This record gives sequence, C-alpha cells and structure tokens, in this order.
Amino acid sequence: MLPFAQRGSAGVRGFVSGRVGEGSGDRESPRVAFADVPDERPRYLYDGISSAGIYRAAALLWPDWVEVEGCVLRREMADVENVRRWMATEGASVQRTEWAVNHVHLYDEVEEGLEEPQELLDERLLAVAERLAAAWRASLAAAFPARQFHVEVAGPEEDHGPTVYAFSASS
Repeated sequence: MLPFAQRGSAGVRGFVSGRVGEGSGDRESPRVAFADVPDERPRYLYDGISSAGIYRAAALLWPDWVEVEGCVLRREMADVENVRRWMATEGASVQRTEWAVNHVHLYDEVEEGLEEPQELLDERLLAVAERLAAAWRASLAAAFPARQFHVEVAGPEEDHGPTVYAFSASS
C-alpha cells in the first residue's frame, strides 16, 4: 500500500470506488467514479490503459535525451542520418533541427475513431501538452544542465492538433 493511502485521509478514501473482497477473493472494478463530473465527460478516472499505452506515456513524459551532431534529441528520434539531412538544408541550425525532429503531435499519439466531440479531444490533449511541456523542461534541465532550452506548446488551431516542441536556446 502507498504511504499516502495509509494515512487514511478523506481525500484518498473519497477516490476509491471499490474494495478488495474480504475473504471472497473477488475484486470490484478498478474504475473510480466521480459524482460531480459533468455528463459530457467520462464518469471514470480509470478506463483501462494498456501496458503499451502506459509505457508510451512514460516515454513521452520523461524522454531519454541524447546529443547527436550537436542537437539534443529524444532518443527515439536520434537518427544520425536524419539529423545530417536536416542540418544540410538551407537555413539549417541546431535549433531548427531540434524543433523539427523533437516535436510531438498529440493527435498522432491517441487512438483514432474514439467517439468524443472534437472540442473535448482538443481540450484534453491541450492539457496533456501543457503537462508534457513541463515534464520536458524538467527532463532537459536534468539531462543537460549546462544548456538552456525552449519547450513550446502549439494549440490545435496552430498545428496538427496540440503539439509540443523542444529546442535549444540560441547561444
């Protein structure tokens, strides 16, 4: 059990919807209901995230940052040949290459075909993008403390859905 759950605070008890059956071995649903959530939103905090989904979320929230040809990139995007192609383009710079290679369109990270209004999808993903940007700022500072970075969020009206960009500050 987690230390904060052991304290028995009303906040923790208020979030738990079911208990492990005493002696029966049965478990109630892990879903957590909130009575004050407006009807247009899901009524459950937990709706079954796959292990692959939570693994991907962790990789997005706190990436492994590496340096390639002077560019700080998410490890999953750190392809030397791709960086060299970007650096060979007209007007190329470390910042421009990082901006292009490090960005994440959150539309590309969610399942297609979910039946939710576009406004709600954009609202949720913009909130995720803001949290992602905050985590990237912290993870970049931890990985490269001697460098300064810009981490920016573009809204759905500015790009292909809410998008996060990370690039070095100009030297």
